[in-house]
Amino acid sequence: MLTGGGDISLSFLRQPIAQPSLIVDTDCERDEWEFAAANEILCSGKPILAICRGLQVLNVAMGGTLHIDIPGHDIAEIENIQPLRHSSKASHRFAAVNSSHHQALERLADGIEVEAWSASDGIVEQARIRSHPYAIGVQYHPERAPFYLPLFADFFDRVRNGG
Repeated sequence: MLTGGGDISLSFLRQPIAQPSLIVDTDCERDEWEFAAANEILCSGKPILAICRGLQVLNVAMGGTLHIDIPGHDIAEIENIQPLRHSSKASHRFAAVNSSHHQALERLADGIEVEAWSASDGIVEQARIRSHPYAIGVQYHPERAPFYLPLFADFFDRVRNGG
């Protein structure tokens, strides 16, 4: 599981940054560990659940880029509910999600497929890696509400059963 947290350090991003001051709360040691772990997990085929920053790490590790600062998604988690649009392949479908972040996926890495977008502005809220047995990433915070429990149950079932 790759969890939420601060921004990814500048040295790991694969894009020019016009305003580096917008990147805050970084931890280079954590980035080193998580990028190495993400690559190892991707190669091993082990299950992945990536939450918020975790989805951003996966996308960047695979060659994608980020929106460095997006308006309207960083308000308190209770106040910022984003209604979703879903692809027909979405494995988990939530009508709306608690979306609190100031960064999100911009250019998708090869192999990442979007499963759900914010209906209001198109920000990717849920994605998966096509070629991986089980790799799902969510921009929202499923740890904050019990109705997301099926997402965790699915992930932990995969972990227990070896993939």
